[in-house]
Amino acid sequence: MSKPVTFVTALFDLQLREKTTRRSAAEYLRLGAKILETDVNLVIWIESHLFQKAYDIRSKVDPKMMKTTFVVRSLESLKWYSKYISRQTEAVSANKIYFDVRDTPSYMSFSWSKMNIIEETIGLDPFKTDHFAWIDLGLLYICKLDDQERWNPNNKLSPFYVVEDKMRFCRLKPISICDVQTDKLDTFFRQQPGLISAAYITGNKFYWGKWLSEFEKYANVALDMNLCPLEECIMAVTTMKNPHICNPYWGTYYSILANVHYISMHEEHLLTHAQNSKEFQLCHQGYDIVNSIQESIDAGVLQLSAQNKYMHDQAMYIMCWYTNNHIKVRQVTQKIIMWHLYDENSKAFWHLADHVANDFKYITKVKELDDSEKQDLKNKAIRKEDVPEPLAKLIEIGVEKELIAYAS
Repeated sequence: MSKPVTFVTALFDLQLREKTTRRSAAEYLRLGAKILETDVNLVIWIESHLFQKAYDIRSKVDPKMMKTTFVVRSLESLKWYSKYISRQTEAVSANKIYFDVRDTPSYMSFSWSKMNIIEETIGLDPFKTDHFAWIDLGLLYICKLDDQERWNPNNKLSPFYVVEDKMRFCRLKPISICDVQTDKLDTFFRQQPGLISAAYITGNKFYWGKWLSEFEKYANVALDMNLCPLEECIMAVTTMKNPHICNPYWGTYYSILANVHYISMHEEHLLTHAQNSKEFQLCHQGYDIVNSIQESIDAGVLQLSAQNKYMHDQAMYIMCWYTNNHIKVRQVTQKIIMWHLYDENSKAFWHLADHVANDFKYITKVKELDDSEKQDLKNKAIRKEDVPEPLAKLIEIGVEKELIAYAS
């Protein structure tokens, strides 16, 4: 069952302040209409001149405002704005990072102030919930959730069906812990975002409290370097430094909502990241990707194309091997043999046969079989002349017969 959640969003008119080419407040209201019309507990932080338009949209789903709280404030009235704007302005002026319409003090102030808004909303707690979720009002500018059933918060596949206590958000790419060591943070804060999304974040009060404290700590580290990175970069450092309070999921900017519970979009993009995660520091993240994809397949949410199946099989084997998960390697090997047993044209099968045969003897000896398992293997044993050609190929290159019998 979904836990009671307070969802939080905000709209401040940055275009009016800066006279830039960024999207207008009217465009954000258009993009955010679907979110405003979702039947959840919703707190909306908004400026006074935008209130009525947002109210009119929200009243379509909540005419009596039983599930809605408006907090009418200006950006300048937020605690984090007054606390950090002078240092942010100095940092943006001294060290340009993004060189686009985001690289302004007010934009940076708002991106950081999401955390301040959540902090104050938790203090208000208008709906008496233990769980809170931040959602960008302009999220649908890039994110897709075309399945209308998943906009129903009672649907277990809905992103609004919240069951996690720890901090949950979309991880876009593997991150090396080495990149966020203290002596490398200056370089890390200067890079483009795209490692973690700050558009949708959930957690309970306890973990939000720890997260907010850590986020502010690393925001100050950046300012001490006279740098003002986007909140996504600060989130990436916070995540890598505090893995015990986080439970992120994998996706792309397009699948921030679709992949909350299972990977259902852009699996080929994630598999590419998994295949590129062979460095020691990233292999566990690569394994997490392929394991999440396997869980989605097992749940019937995801079906892989032939090419992606090949990528997944290869990545699963490699990630298990490099994380020293040898029992899992054996299980994966058995699955791959079964999946491709009668498909002589399978790239995954022949890659497995040619590339990892030398490892099989070791794998099969990791766990000594007990008597019942040996009898089970004997009952399943097959004669070599009855083995399909691809399987015979594996026998010829030295795969243990016990493994072949087991997989059969």
